[in-house]
Amino acid sequence: MGKGTAVKPENFVRPVVVLDEIGLAEDSKKMPLKALHSLLEDDGTSGSVQVGFIGISNWSLDPAKMNRGLYVTRQLPEDTELKETAFEIFGKELLTNDIKEKLTNVTNIYNELHRECCAAKTTSYIGLRDFYCLVKYLRKQTKDRTGRLTQGDIQHGILRNFGGICKDANEWVMESYKKYFKKEEGMWPTIIDMITENLGENTLESGGRYLLIVTPNVETTIDTINEILKRTYDEKEGRKPEIKFNSDFPDSALIPLLWQT
Repeated sequence: MGKGTAVKPENFVRPVVVLDEIGLAEDSKKMPLKALHSLLEDDGTSGSVQVGFIGISNWSLDPAKMNRGLYVTRQLPEDTELKETAFEIFGKELLTNDIKEKLTNVTNIYNELHRECCAAKTTSYIGLRDFYCLVKYLRKQTKDRTGRLTQGDIQHGILRNFGGICKDANEWVMESYKKYFKKEEGMWPTIIDMITENLGENTLESGGRYLLIVTPNVETTIDTINEILKRTYDEKEGRKPEIKFNSDFPDSALIPLLWQT
């Protein structure tokens, strides 16, 4: 940043650095955010380029950094805001009265599951990003089906985006679905079904989310993923899967050695 081009006072353009998920750096033992202290207090006399900072985080930073800037917090959106956001993500060309009703029910399911997680002290597991990704998934399914959104798609989508943290969470998903949609369509997908779909070619090439697996047995899970990848890609010319595993968390230090042996 010190090598940037100086900005003349009469110019309207000012450099701004946006740090997304800045709160993640707060957990690092190396404390990289300390480098921001002097830059946030720069009064222009040091000769370095003045840079504006915007930090986006899902949780509060320590007071040493928050006191050096303006702190703006965003409250959770209301039901109406969530519903309107879902409509906007879908787009006017796909919205019908039937789809609007289904999206309203999906919004109600999200709110209900979020309350369940808060009561079970797993608040951070399900959030707005999961809701938005669910709506995007449903939009893709609707587009692929030429304007038709099935209840099977909704079943699959809500379990894929909201389930998984524990057995109770999957039961909450199913109970909430039955409350708003009354009947089920086909069988609910298994965990292996969802992992296989997420690792499939169509999901990877359509910009799907990264796969998150919460598991107490990492070695077995890696072996399972490896087998799924081999079945999916080994028979295709030029598509050979390769797993690279690494983590800086202390509890994960031995896992690569265990898996390799």
